[in-house]
Amino acid sequence: QELKRRMSLEGDLRQAIQQRELVLDYHPQISLKTGMLAGAAALLRWNHPKEGIIAPGDFIPLAEEMGLIADIGRFTLRSATRLIKESAKADHSEFTVTIHVSVRQLTENFARDCLEIIESEGVPAGRVAFEITESIPIDSANEIAERIRPLREAGCSISLHDFAKGFFSLANLRKLSVDGIKLDKAFID
Repeated sequence: QELKRRMSLEGDLRQAIQQRELVLDYHPQISLKTGMLAGAAALLRWNHPKEGIIAPGDFIPLAEEMGLIADIGRFTLRSATRLIKESAKADHSEFTVTIHVSVRQLTENFARDCLEIIESEGVPAGRVAFEITESIPIDSANEIAERIRPLREAGCSISLHDFAKGFFSLANLRKLSVDGIKLDKAFID
């Protein structure tokens, strides 16, 4: 049954992007200093026509395997930058949106593609934060660091999400030079 469901989801996922079934939920981030809304974390969901809402943990690994993760990433970034523009209209000038990024998205063109989207949407790069999800082994922290360097130089914040859950070591953390880490709940427990 699991294999049958997976095969069905594979076919459906290819069309989910075109059919606009992927949606972003935003979790607010409140500044402890001011008590005001400071930003939001963009959380991707799949509004499947038959199964309802599907959590990212159930379809992101599939999207990675199918080579669809870059398209999904571009959709997510475009949607998030639109929220940043809307927040500016509501006088939230420091509003930042955090976007989760799979390590598999970090191709040679990743930073260039992201910066093109940010520029085309007309938002300051400093209002976009990326959280790299520690989902697969990182073979070369130096290579990843080079791929995200243009984002950091443009003003984007970079963090490591779910640290201590996957394959990333403390030694590699230093090489990556991130702005922050989010420890995985299992590590804290």
